[in-house]
Amino acid sequence: MTVTLVVFGSILGLLALLLAYWTILTSMYPEKLNTSEIHTVTTADLWKLRLCRYRKGRTQGDPVFLVHGFNANQHNFTSPAGASLVDYLVAQGYDCWTIDLRGSRSSDPPFERYFSDITLDSHLCYDLPAAIHYICKTTHYDQVHWIGHSMGGSWLYAYAEHFGSAQLASGVTLGAPVGFEGVRKRPPFWAMWAAQHFPGFAGAVLRAYVPIGMLFKVTTALFPINIRNMHPKMGIGDFFNMLEDPPQQEIPELDFAMKHGVLRLLDDTLDVVASLHKVHLPLLAFAAPHDPFLSIERAQHLIEEWSHPEKRLIVLSKEAGCVADYDHCDIAFSREGATEVFAPIAEWFAQHPAAVRSRDAEEAQKIPVPMDNLQRENLLLGRLRDRIEALGDDGAVSETETEIPQEVAVIDPPLPEDTGEKETIAKQDVAEKSTAKKTATSKTTAKKAVTKKKTAAKKSAAKKTTAKKATPKKTVAKKKTPAKKKATAKKTAAKKSVAKKKITAKKAAAKKTT
Repeated sequence: MTVTLVVFGSILGLLALLLAYWTILTSMYPEKLNTSEIHTVTTADLWKLRLCRYRKGRTQGDPVFLVHGFNANQHNFTSPAGASLVDYLVAQGYDCWTIDLRGSRSSDPPFERYFSDITLDSHLCYDLPAAIHYICKTTHYDQVHWIGHSMGGSWLYAYAEHFGSAQLASGVTLGAPVGFEGVRKRPPFWAMWAAQHFPGFAGAVLRAYVPIGMLFKVTTALFPINIRNMHPKMGIGDFFNMLEDPPQQEIPELDFAMKHGVLRLLDDTLDVVASLHKVHLPLLAFAAPHDPFLSIERAQHLIEEWSHPEKRLIVLSKEAGCVADYDHCDIAFSREGATEVFAPIAEWFAQHPAAVRSRDAEEAQKIPVPMDNLQRENLLLGRLRDRIEALGDDGAVSETETEIPQEVAVIDPPLPEDTGEKETIAKQDVAEKSTAKKTATSKTTAKKAVTKKKTAAKKSAAKKTTAKKATPKKTVAKKKTPAKKKATAKKTAAKKSVAKKKITAKKAAAKKTT
């Protein structure tokens, strides 16, 4: 009995310590965003994703779309603050957009949809197209530059194969697996099992391990990084907020891909490795000698197979002139990242500028696109979810049920370059406004005339009704007046005869007495 109590007490004490440790971490390292332009993108299946915009003032350079890898979020590109890849590109005049894919803590599932529903196909079919469409529409560009780290680079290959590269000006991949062929180190079985069956617990354990790993400079197969090559400004809070819970259904999909060296999507109808030769896009790829997911040989083979003539591979190793041999994660935030990684990316974008949207394309965006049955069903489900959320406990509708908390940047529309075109547009605007005023005035006059007619009709009807009601009353009154007079005369005559009889009787009595 005593041993059982000791064991039970020890377990409770350990749990209390872990809870205290986790509480301290979450309070010490809250999430911080270095931008006020936070957008919410709604996908075709009604997931809401966070899309953050980083730019210098109100400038509108080429848009850059940054896609994070598996088990991570957008902080992969914004850390450390002031020395990140995003900070460097913004200083060069680029308009950077970072996304949190579904499954991140900032994402919001629609009504009766859950985090356990997420698959690899979900990102390809819904998240990425919605984000690119939103960026192009907001920035008035037809194309974006894509930067993908790890799985974010693999999404670039899959997206260009499935949707084409018309909306992409160029692509940059940082340690992106090419079908996971030649993977040298796989996560242990117990870690994969825990991530699949207890994703929330697995994500918390990984984040809780960050301070210990940084203190003792110990890395794991789940987070391969050369800590000695990490930027000195990178702190515990950067990694703590960068990591996410692993999506349950993606674990077995990635495990199969690493076992067989393939990456197949869309119910195995899209083989990413076999379709690489179809992609026609300028590509800049980075590879590291210690990267367990992409070998140097596989990266070189990728460049050889790439069909576009504008292609380049940069190997981040001491042999190639770098300060250190890079690993998988530190490609995005290394000590000399500004010169060895960020500067080549900016030069690559300058050599392949994005196309600005034409006026015809702007007008085409205003034409509504018909929805298919699935999109219509998802839209109805989303409206039902919003309606239910707007209901209070007593069933009353909230006053703000139609309000959606969302910070959206105000984009100044581009002005025409030609002065004559400006004057023509101004005259057209004045003409349209005057026509609208005349139309509104004529409509108001017509409404007033109809109202007057209705009022006159009501008055005449009221007069007729009053006359009809008054006539029978007068007739009855006339008929009743003679009858009343006759009755009164009869009563008066009767009274007079009674009075005469009384007087005659009194006189007769008086004579007898005499």
